[in-house]
Amino acid sequence: MKESRLKIIKTKLPYLSLSERILVKSVLFCFKNSISVENEDNLMLADDPVIYSFNHNNYLETILVSFYLIFRRDGKKISFVIDWMYGRFPILRWLFNKIEPVYVYNKPAKIAVINRHKQVSPNKVYQECVERLKNRQSIGIFPEGARNGNPLLLKRGRKGVGAMVLDSGAAVVPIGINYPQPPERGWLSPWGTMVLKIGAPLHFDTEVAVARQISGDPTLSPGKKKRRSMLLTAWITHHLMEALARLSGKRYPYPAPEALP
Repeated sequence: MKESRLKIIKTKLPYLSLSERILVKSVLFCFKNSISVENEDNLMLADDPVIYSFNHNNYLETILVSFYLIFRRDGKKISFVIDWMYGRFPILRWLFNKIEPVYVYNKPAKIAVINRHKQVSPNKVYQECVERLKNRQSIGIFPEGARNGNPLLLKRGRKGVGAMVLDSGAAVVPIGINYPQPPERGWLSPWGTMVLKIGAPLHFDTEVAVARQISGDPTLSPGKKKRRSMLLTAWITHHLMEALARLSGKRYPYPAPEALP
């Protein structure tokens, strides 16, 4: 980070409570030399609501990246989409609750005993994210859907992020995360300098307009409407993942979706 530790302490963060300001500043104070940022000015090019989208290498990123962005946004929070099990450990729950998370319940915990506390019926993650976006709250999401320590390839992007764009009209800011140190046994280590390369905001106004035309077209059957909307969703997700590939230094090895008929 460019700021000195003294500047981190002095920054006001007016949108946070006193305890939240102390927490965010303490984390960044300790990890200042572990975070390097490129193209930071791109963060100022999009107003809320924004979908901040990242590739995902390890578990530390969720805390460090979210607190960095909150700090850079003067304390405005971002609701990160994260796995439910992190909310079952008291200290982690306290940390993650500061970013007003949206918990995802589709994966079991690696520690079997924690699964007793898993929500039986899945929460409506997609609807909750869209609702927050429509209320001008920004979202943070890892479209790979899981941690990916492969230093060369991205996982296939989940189409939910594309659907969120179509339903909310929000811009997407892609942020690539990389680690310049050599991989350990072929996988990226969570330790060492984390490089954030921030891309220019991606706007999908044309796709949003087309989706609305499809929805309101009385000549299309429900099946055709669904298929065309899914193709738009797939195209947005693919475009985003290609941007993340360029920013993270990885490759996205999946073909582009077919064009609208």
